[in-house]
Amino acid sequence: MVEFDQWREAIIFCSIVGIIVVIPCFLTAKMSIKMIDQLGRYPSKTPSIIMSMCIPFSVLVFLTYFFLLLFYHFFSS
Repeated sequence: MVEFDQWREAIIFCSIVGIIVVIPCFLTAKMSIKMIDQLGRYPSKTPSIIMSMCIPFSVLVFLTYFFLLLFYHFFSS
């Protein structure tokens, strides 16, 4: 039977992946709560509110993919 002796590296790896994934999830939830709150206050401005949140969501997605790719390239070499 083969023993697994790289626990420290596995915990660091999982922690970094968790941080890269969890932080954007919390930011998305925070921005979504803000958007829903605005939609509840001003229902007639729905298209404007949705379009105003489009750029922050796009930037968040872009940064998340960037950090995931950076993480991949760092550990693949």
